[in-house]
Parts: sequence; structure tokens; C-alpha cells
Amino acid sequence: APSRSDVAAINYGGYTRANVAHLEGRYVCFRPAFTSAGVISAYLMDLRWDDAASCLTFEERDREDAGHTQRGRVYLPDGRPFMNFVTVGGGGIRLITVSRPGERESARGLIMTLSNPGGMNFTPASAPIVLKRVTDKIPQLGFIRPGAPDYDSYRQELEAVAPAFGFFAS
Repeated sequence: APSRSDVAAINYGGYTRANVAHLEGRYVCFRPAFTSAGVISAYLMDLRWDDAASCLTFEERDREDAGHTQRGRVYLPDGRPFMNFVTVGGGGIRLITVSRPGERESARGLIMTLSNPGGMNFTPASAPIVLKRVTDKIPQLGFIRPGAPDYDSYRQELEAVAPAFGFFAS
């Protein structure tokens, strides 16, 4: 039987460490940049089991906009094919909801956060987002502009989000 530290609390989904071990690892996370049209923001995200918290956690790395780096906990609702990456801090909440990735499939979904176009200006923002497992070499990171080596593949994966993995109601 799993120990208490190997089972996430019910509010995280009540999953066991053994059942989520295949999700652990490093991913490249990419989405449209909020302040520059046509630009894609790409950075690393590590998923790992946290013994102290008794749940899967995530931590972003190598963000071009390092001041917005996030870390938080992963919620896996039982019987649903999606998972939620939640950051809570200082009264703010950021939510990423993505599909559970297969062995060779990316996780796709939506991010809901605040955009900070400048100064003390903040506005709610949502966009498609993709997490792709890093297998051998780290792909291009930073603010990726049209014509950059990985731009077209990132753009194609982002366009594949809607409507199967997320959509914007009109």
C-alpha cells in the first residue's frame, strides 16, 4: 500500500505517486506572447513529485521574462482527461488547464492569467498553450519570432489546440 506521502490529497485529485510518475520530467512550454502579436513565448517547465506537499508540482525555468516565473501544484480531476497547473500567491491565481499527455503526445489547452503590458497595468488574458516533453535536446526558448527555427512547429501545435483541447466562446 502506498504511504501517506505517496497519495495526493483529495482536493488535488487523490492520485497516487505511482499513477502520475509517467508525467514527471521536463517539458518545453509555449504560448503566444501577450504583449507582442505574432511572437511565441517558450520556456521550460519541470514536473516532479514533492514529498512534503504529497502531490505533483511544477516549476518554470529559463523564461525570457524571468520576473513572471511560476511554480505551483498540479490538480488531476479523477475521470477527466485534463490536468490543472495552479499558482496561488499574493491573492493572485494563474491557471493552466491542459490535456494529459501521452507518451509521444503534447499536452494542449489554455492558460488564464494576468497580462502586464507595462507599469501597473494588468488585464486578464487567456491563450492556447502546449507542453511538449523534452526528450533529447532542449528546443528554442525565449521570445520566438516568425522565421526562427522552431517558430513554425510551435505555431502549428498552438493552432491544433482549438477546438479539441480548448476553445473561446463567442
